[in-house]
Amino acid sequence: MKISASDRTSGVDPLDEIVEALADRVVMLDADDRVIAFNRLPDFADPSEPALYRGAPFAELIAAQAAADGFAGFDRELVLYRDGGFERMILEPPEPGSGWTAEAVAAHRLAIHALAPCDHVQYSALTGKWWLVRERATRSGGIIITYVDITALKQSEYEVQIARTEAEIADRAKTEFLSHLSHELRTPLNAVVGFAELLGNGIAGPLNDRQRGYACDIAQAGRTMLSLVGDILNLSLLAGDSYVLKDEDVDLAALLAELATRHADRAVAGEVLVTSIPPLPCVRGDGLALKFVLDNLLSNAIKFSPPGGIVAIDMAIGADGLALTIADKGPGIEGALLRHVFEPFQRRAAATAREVKGFGLGLAVGQGFLHLHGGSLEIESRPGRGTVATVRLPAERLAP
Repeated sequence: MKISASDRTSGVDPLDEIVEALADRVVMLDADDRVIAFNRLPDFADPSEPALYRGAPFAELIAAQAAADGFAGFDRELVLYRDGGFERMILEPPEPGSGWTAEAVAAHRLAIHALAPCDHVQYSALTGKWWLVRERATRSGGIIITYVDITALKQSEYEVQIARTEAEIADRAKTEFLSHLSHELRTPLNAVVGFAELLGNGIAGPLNDRQRGYACDIAQAGRTMLSLVGDILNLSLLAGDSYVLKDEDVDLAALLAELATRHADRAVAGEVLVTSIPPLPCVRGDGLALKFVLDNLLSNAIKFSPPGGIVAIDMAIGADGLALTIADKGPGIEGALLRHVFEPFQRRAAATAREVKGFGLGLAVGQGFLHLHGGSLEIESRPGRGTVATVRLPAERLAP
């Protein structure tokens, strides 16, 4: 900067003018830790203000601040820049009393000259303000200290943390409530289904055709409710990261054979052929979770297959692990719907489907279960060409 003759004779130090024009609080120290320049900001509340004057030792400034704060605000969290990166360090505050100032000054010099330029956060118990303090060494051995008021930022961080904590508490409460509700609903629903089946089978006495039909409808409605309760509970556990994944040997071939038998009547009624199950490896995982995934996919494939349709089960093993596919030749899924199939309560719609029952939770829950296994669920579909669901499990899940 070029200094004019009028500046030299006006008695105004250009350095003071520069510092006074800065928006943040600035204190400049020389190599002997004495104040050579500073600015006073109207809204800057600093307990060391009375001790701040040109030539004031840095020791007086921090001693005045610490004394005013009752030695409560001198904890320093340093963010040091060294070797091309940042590292964090905590300087413990010296104990009040003999030697306190000397130790504080030593810590100040250590951070600046021995370690690297640093930023740290100070809190003033007297003013209730937080400051981001930036200290930089000059080539002449002095130090430039800037103070930025970050009280509003700290308050926002505190409010965010409070909100996050409250959300976590609410999420745990929701999970516990749903778990309790699930138990309370399953118990009477199981009784409803059981007694309805007994009535339908004539064990409690002979029924006419209409009565048997009513009993069958009651049992089916109960089973539907049980399925819904289980799906909602699983979805809640997955959303709250509360589901505990079991680690056990799962025979995929036996599991699919069991599911094919379970859905055999539906397949026969719909004139749908389910192909033979290919040789499948055993995997390490949660048997109930994997059963839920495959049951949902096989049920959907049969449900949406037209009369005379084929549900093909295939698999491939590669370096990335296992890919198990279940494909149907049903009406497929429109592109607009396909983008949302993994969202809860999104139901697959098809005008030619014989039944479009369900609540749209199966794919969302299934995807969550597979993610916990380190795998994925993929759905490919084209209108009028059918749908292919692919279950992927990583190689480490394959049993040796």
